[in-house]
Amino acid sequence: MIIIDELPFSHIEKEGFKSFYGEMQPKFHVISRTTVTKDVIGIFNEEKKKLKEHMKELSERDWKLQKKIINFRVLLHPHKGEAIANAVENCLLEWGIEKVMTITLDNAKNNDTCAAELKKRLNKCNGLLLLLGGEFFHIRCFAHIINLVVRDGINEVKGTIKRLRRSVKYVRSGPSHVKTRWNSTYLMIDSALEFEKVFDRLEKHDLNYKIECDVKGEGLLGDSDWRKLKALHTFLEEFYKLTKWVSGSKYVTSNTYFDELTQAKDLLIDNLTNDDVDFCEMAMKMDAKFDKYCNFDSLNLILVVAIILDPRYKMKYVEFWYSAYVEKVSHLSEEEKYGQVVGFIKKLKDLMSRLYNHYKLEDASIRGVNAFSTQELIINSAKNASKCLKAKELFRGILKQKDNMDALNDLERYLGDGLVKNDDCLDVLGRWHEKVSTYHALAIMAREVLSIPVTSVAFECTFSTAGRILDPFRSSLTPIIVESLICSQDWLRNLIPEEISVEEKLENLEEIEKVVFNEMRSLVLGSTS
Repeated sequence: MIIIDELPFSHIEKEGFKSFYGEMQPKFHVISRTTVTKDVIGIFNEEKKKLKEHMKELSERDWKLQKKIINFRVLLHPHKGEAIANAVENCLLEWGIEKVMTITLDNAKNNDTCAAELKKRLNKCNGLLLLLGGEFFHIRCFAHIINLVVRDGINEVKGTIKRLRRSVKYVRSGPSHVKTRWNSTYLMIDSALEFEKVFDRLEKHDLNYKIECDVKGEGLLGDSDWRKLKALHTFLEEFYKLTKWVSGSKYVTSNTYFDELTQAKDLLIDNLTNDDVDFCEMAMKMDAKFDKYCNFDSLNLILVVAIILDPRYKMKYVEFWYSAYVEKVSHLSEEEKYGQVVGFIKKLKDLMSRLYNHYKLEDASIRGVNAFSTQELIINSAKNASKCLKAKELFRGILKQKDNMDALNDLERYLGDGLVKNDDCLDVLGRWHEKVSTYHALAIMAREVLSIPVTSVAFECTFSTAGRILDPFRSSLTPIIVESLICSQDWLRNLIPEEISVEEKLENLEEIEKVVFNEMRSLVLGSTS
């Protein structure tokens, strides 16, 4: 309870709790906060041991995406990239993690340094393996990129946003929202549009509202403001949905990354010719920021591979969209456009082959299968066969080698097969699990590529949890206790099927209040009748 619900250690010593458990069980033995602290650390150590054993036993049978917080460390200022890399490296060594696929970080400069330093160290570290030497190691958090892009755009209509914020603050009589979170700006607009007429009435009948809105010179919301807010709402809604989807941690997101990326780019391109001058300028700024972090010439291609490994899209969709994109934004000749598309697709096919060969060799070494070309194997078998070897035995050996030859062509076969039905509910990992006996090495490759998280948002939520735990009253907690609370909470909550939220939403509280008020009103009316 203390860990899962983020209660202070002193909770068990408070009178309300004592009264509660006294009613439930008078013989309950009262424990101190010191005992609770020891129990928390004990639970952490016990769960950590279990998780380490579980990670050792992970095998080809495990095809369910999992998220675990395995460390929570306090780093002293300044947070240099080398210090972050050192902390991550120590974590990997402590947990005995021998294979690292990618690392997903936001776009801070120290994170770039961290990724480069970590890649260098892991390539030199015996026992640790990076995919293709870490060629695709650093993944930039897509949600963070969207955040930077949208905030640049919102600044173009900041006057309207300020007026809305002042109006909402007056109605709610408190802080309206965190200014640095663009998604809260979208939600504020989404709610405010339902009450446009209410704000108009306030202007006519509430003198204090007028005074409050004019305090800092922002003024009242006008017709042009509401037009902008409606258009902005439609525009931001797509980015809001996109951010929510890619920020998931319990389902695969890498397979839709390219699709979401292209949708965002198309949305920006379409608004570059918007009739509204403000929106045209906003789209231009956002498009420039988008290209800074998501330029297709410098895109991390491992995330394009992910959508190719989705049987609903494969290479066909990538080629289709990229051709349309080049046609839309390029000023090249038709021949040059064709060459650009062909070059991009060739680069992807070469990467797919390199990845497949890597997993094929890895799979062969695990299963004890020779990974050389089948034709060579058959010829060598015939040459080296003993003269007394029976024809049937030699024939069976050749058939087995033919099966291996078919396996060597799994990638070409997969890419050449038709697309599966476009089902939004398709479990992509589950689909590959079903095909593991058909495409063994390719299925393992798909499992690992599709498991790449495209955002760090799910893990950043941990820091908001830390902010609640490290409030002014509990800032004296030691780093060991903080790590015990954060990690244990994550591990224990994963055992509970339903999502847990320790923060009440304002809308929920207002709904509860309304129900209680109506019930009380009914009782009063009933007693007076």
